[in-house]
Amino acid sequence: MPPSQRIELSPAVRAILEVDGPESEFLQRFVRYLQALIDRDTAGLDNVVTPDVRLHELEAMGIPGGREGLKMFRRQTNAAIPDEHILIAAVSFEGNDIIEADLVMNATHTGDFLGILASGRTFRFDVHERCRFVDGKLAERWAQVDIEDIKRQLGGPASGAFSGNELTSDAKAAAGARTRELIQEAQGLPLSARDFIVEPPQPGWELGMVSWAALDRSGVLYMIQRGDRVDPVIAVDMAGRVLRSWGRGLYGIPHAIRIDPAGNIWTVDAATSILHKFTPRGERLQQINAGGQPTGAPIRFRGATDVAFGPEGRIFVADGYANARILEFRSDGKQVREWGSAGIAPGQFHLPHSLVIDGETLYVADRENGRIQVFDLDGKHLDEFSIGKTYSLQIAGGSLWASMHPLDQPTASPGWLVKLDKDTRRILGYVQVVERRGLHFVEATERGEPMTGVANQIRWYRS
Repeated sequence: MPPSQRIELSPAVRAILEVDGPESEFLQRFVRYLQALIDRDTAGLDNVVTPDVRLHELEAMGIPGGREGLKMFRRQTNAAIPDEHILIAAVSFEGNDIIEADLVMNATHTGDFLGILASGRTFRFDVHERCRFVDGKLAERWAQVDIEDIKRQLGGPASGAFSGNELTSDAKAAAGARTRELIQEAQGLPLSARDFIVEPPQPGWELGMVSWAALDRSGVLYMIQRGDRVDPVIAVDMAGRVLRSWGRGLYGIPHAIRIDPAGNIWTVDAATSILHKFTPRGERLQQINAGGQPTGAPIRFRGATDVAFGPEGRIFVADGYANARILEFRSDGKQVREWGSAGIAPGQFHLPHSLVIDGETLYVADRENGRIQVFDLDGKHLDEFSIGKTYSLQIAGGSLWASMHPLDQPTASPGWLVKLDKDTRRILGYVQVVERRGLHFVEATERGEPMTGVANQIRWYRS
């Protein structure tokens, strides 16, 4: 089946299509799905998409689910960018039901798109899609696209609290180049990547995206995941056996999980800004609502991102998606203070995504500013250092660990888990994470063996 004039294949992808076999047939199904997406008559989606399709990125934007929600979204999109052109740059296959594709989109902005009135501008954006097909039809999709970059190209405002005073594309490119230099100057750690396999306790049990994980002193790993086929919070032993799970119905977007000094389990919901405190057995002890969410925020990701624990029961929360602040609470849940605002100056943030405490020092992953900021526990700015777009932080074995990739790359790009000297900020070593959809969290053992999530599983780097 030849692609339409608005769908172009790279030479490598075209070579797959031209050789008869299962991959060619799968690729043809994927091309038919893309063609139905960009056709003005969205009725064609009935033939290539299941009625109850899961579209995770659209659900995160608050768009109704299922095929009818997709058709509604595409009718609006196709009217706003009617000349959308798709280049399928690269594809890979996983079994006989999953295809991953790197797409390059070009279009002209002729109608209301992402809340921005027609500008007449041409724009380009990259999309990485992971699609699961069932009986020849799209049943589930995860898509990664930099919405904020599209808005900038169209001259529109950024989402949430961050509407200006941000790094330029040149500054991001320079920061990205510096990150690559730092990695080249550092040494790789002598560790091997191993998939941490969780054994399904019964048929049909399947993890969604593993958003975060935390390892306790006894060797129990607590995960928080976003799939709807199992409980959000899952405890497993080092053999991958599920010990217990809980939390169904408590979360909008399960985001982070941490263990406090007393061994209690804390979770953070990025949709509601609600923190839950549990015993290791899953008994709920406390709930804290960080609050302060702006009304009318355009996407579901508009809440808190992480939690850290100071001395004398002090609790610190990163509130990054629609706000740009750090909050402190007492052990009884009463708010003590907050600090931070949107921007690039010292003490300002663009998506504080993670935080950890070492003694009297607080480290904050200022993700979209590509830096780690350092504060005392009263909010005084002490220092900052740039290593890349930093997603998560952890203290283990006397070192600071960070998961990151270059600032000039799209969210969830391949990158590194880096081990840092807390005093000199020097990279002591790193492991490379070559897959997309990783790096959202970093956990590490006292022996210096880090782990992170890669899509629906955990990757552990061990000696």
